Amino acid sequence: MSDEVIPYLAGTQEFAAVCGVAPQQVSLWVKRGHIDYSNAVIISGKAYWPLAEARRHAGAPDEAALKAVIAEQEHGRWADDVSEVPPLVGLQEIAELLHVTRIQAGAMYRSKGQLGEADRRVSGAPLWLLDRFVADVVPALREKSRTKDWVVDAEVEAAIRERRYEGPGSCILPRGRAAK
Repeated sequence: MSDEVIPYLAGTQEFAAVCGVAPQQVSLWVKRGHIDYSNAVIISGKAYWPLAEARRHAGAPDEAALKAVIAEQEHGRWADDVSEVPPLVGLQEIAELLHVTRIQAGAMYRSKGQLGEADRRVSGAPLWLLDRFVADVVPALREKSRTKDWVVDAEVEAAIRERRYEGPGSCILPRGRAAK
């Protein structure tokens, strides 16, 4: 099992809470150029900034919200830059790693518990350390399976590890009116 410590992260919900605004405001800040994704990691189509980025942007952060985020993400550490975030995967990346559909990956997580406990939940989304997923979760899948030999796609793993992954979940797709 990996002993890597995941930095405190802020998805849209945590970013908004620390800044004392509604989550939609964070999307507006991105659209208007007040914040961008350059210091965020994109996992399963969602942006996750180091919590320090949200604290800096807030100027005078909501201390209660900041403490709540830290408490939810126990055993974390502070990081100032996205380069300090170890490779993480969400359900879309797991689907690509294991050559299953996103629906199957979601079912494996939610109803069957086959993916085990996520290393972190941020803005409601489960995230796993890539190293732990490959070293612990995949062998456990192999051990329990009677019909499938679970093998990680080495090219996808290398791309995620080297921060050059461009598959499903690697970008934020426009939603709502912006998608038209």
